[in-house]
Amino acid sequence: MIAVVFGRSADGYLAARVEDIAFIAIPVKDGLRIATGWRLRKSIDQWTAADVYGASATVADGAAFQTHVEENAQHRRQLRTLGRREVRQRLSTPWGLAQSSEIYANGVVFHSTASHGGIKLDRARNMAMPGVLRVAGGWYEEDCEWAKVAIGFPDLFTDYERCHADRTLRDYYPECWEAVHGRAQSKTTGDGRFKRSVLRLTPAPE
Repeated sequence: MIAVVFGRSADGYLAARVEDIAFIAIPVKDGLRIATGWRLRKSIDQWTAADVYGASATVADGAAFQTHVEENAQHRRQLRTLGRREVRQRLSTPWGLAQSSEIYANGVVFHSTASHGGIKLDRARNMAMPGVLRVAGGWYEEDCEWAKVAIGFPDLFTDYERCHADRTLRDYYPECWEAVHGRAQSKTTGDGRFKRSVLRLTPAPE
């Protein structure tokens, strides 16, 4: 069971731990910037903002911070049930030689290179993709096109990944989103592009 532990850092900020990932909510002008750290050995009340980095998200308040952390924990729980396997496959990709690969299912493999990465669908899997989402050649890069695979094969992804796949499709491929959902986007559907690659952050700190 993946548990969530909440507390406050030494500098008084909301904080949480999910396995080896540390979260600290740092106040900013428009809410709380969620910075992360990895394998912090100290207790939560000894953490400081200097121990974390980046911004996995910006949320409105403490309740939203708690929701963000709980979603991350649920994402990690679901990853354990999906049975993804890391392997070494030194093959050529559109972004260079693969340094590591993760098998999601037969015919669905995520490849990571020194600079980029993405999902490769074999011929059968790619032909099974909805036509409006299919990419010729079966290579789906990790920044945006991965979302098409998550929509096409939702059972291979977590709730967290599916949620952000839908948002990515909506923001970057609105015609595809409308075709999938069977309706046009309203003026209030989108609230800004989700630019972070979920796939690349899956095995790393969130």
